[in-house]
Amino acid sequence: MHGATANFYTSAAQAAQIRHFTGYNHLVLVFSWPTAENFLFYGSDVENALKSAPSLTRLLKFLALNTQAQHINILAYSAGGQAVSTGLALLANKMLAPSSGMAEKHLKLAEIYFAAPDIDLQNFVSYLPAYINRVNSVTIAYNPEDFVLGLASFHQGSIRLGRPEAAVLSEKQQRALTLASNEGKLNVIRIAPELLAAHNAGGHDFWFSHPWVSTDMLIQLLFHASPSERGLQASFDGNFKWWSFPVDYQDNIVGILNTLVRRADNVQN
Repeated sequence: MHGATANFYTSAAQAAQIRHFTGYNHLVLVFSWPTAENFLFYGSDVENALKSAPSLTRLLKFLALNTQAQHINILAYSAGGQAVSTGLALLANKMLAPSSGMAEKHLKLAEIYFAAPDIDLQNFVSYLPAYINRVNSVTIAYNPEDFVLGLASFHQGSIRLGRPEAAVLSEKQQRALTLASNEGKLNVIRIAPELLAAHNAGGHDFWFSHPWVSTDMLIQLLFHASPSERGLQASFDGNFKWWSFPVDYQDNIVGILNTLVRRADNVQN
């Protein structure tokens, strides 16, 4: 799910890269929602993303009911996350309504990955309970100095999920997020600006421009591995658990990947 101002070519090219680097073991679909392809029309892009949520819901329902897919992972970038957050809530409420006669297993949702999400923080938190316990995990990867989301916050007049401020949430909302983080259902990955310094400390595109972040994202989609299994380190803000890349990540990642491959082979055998 691409972000604002994107064009179809770039989105398709990134999807092709993901398929390549997953070893052609995943079928990758591009959900192309309409953008103006110009940052001057960012406001209309935001509206289009939200209006695309019902279409995404219909697609996910079709894939769940009419394909042999074992897992459906979703990678949402920037403003594309607005359609995903809203669409997942719609999907869960519609498909799992008492009158539907459907079980949660029919959704087939696994990893939901929000990269630099340009989503209103309050809206995200309000929709999250509808689907968080019906997926394997929800991941938020963010850069606290994301320049683009700083501008987006100013433009939209609200705090963005990809540049969060806990102070805008109620105590009840903060407790719910803390519980989800400690249960492993919500994994927040803080991409330290100093990690991005060689690229762009205020970068918005870190999920594909920085090799550590893109590697970790692909490993999660491939193996459904937890952050600790992928070599990330845990920290706490009060009781809230969040994750980051250790300084020796590059030295350890080959061994971690080999372990995950062996585990996957044992499961298949």
